[in-house]
Amino acid sequence: MGTTYHYANLTKQEWFSTDALGGSAKLRGLGLNLTARAFDLLFIAGLAPATVTDPVRPGRWVGDVVVIIGDTDENWLRYNDEFADLTADVILLVHTCDGFDRIASAAEEYDALFMQVCHIVSTGQAPELESQMKQRFGTSLRQRYKELCQNNRWFKPKDVARPGEK
Repeated sequence: MGTTYHYANLTKQEWFSTDALGGSAKLRGLGLNLTARAFDLLFIAGLAPATVTDPVRPGRWVGDVVVIIGDTDENWLRYNDEFADLTADVILLVHTCDGFDRIASAAEEYDALFMQVCHIVSTGQAPELESQMKQRFGTSLRQRYKELCQNNRWFKPKDVARPGEK
């Protein structure tokens, strides 16, 4: 089946799958998808737009110890249990910096991304995406989300972690 990879910040104890925004979490997918853009944004110091108020913003990982970790690593389960999962946060990061179009295009291709965006919209964690989702995917997107969840029991939605907030 192959090794699955995550980007992991050992300093801040955060991570997210290399396919958080579509693509493949396997070696062949590293650096080739929209998730790589989120990874890049976390390292660009001084780029944060004036409107970014979320803790996960451009430059957040500058100066930290960061690795690409595979599920064959002996610490994988510890990271899974102890690290904040930034999957939902990096979707919002890319949306803030680059807009909705690339996320929507990837969500058309990857059901898991569509489902994740629907989750954060339907739970009120990303109300700023709701109108754009309805415009792109139609008003029946919640029904499609429900059907996809029933047919894809493997899907485990991620909530916005907002690390560092009290």
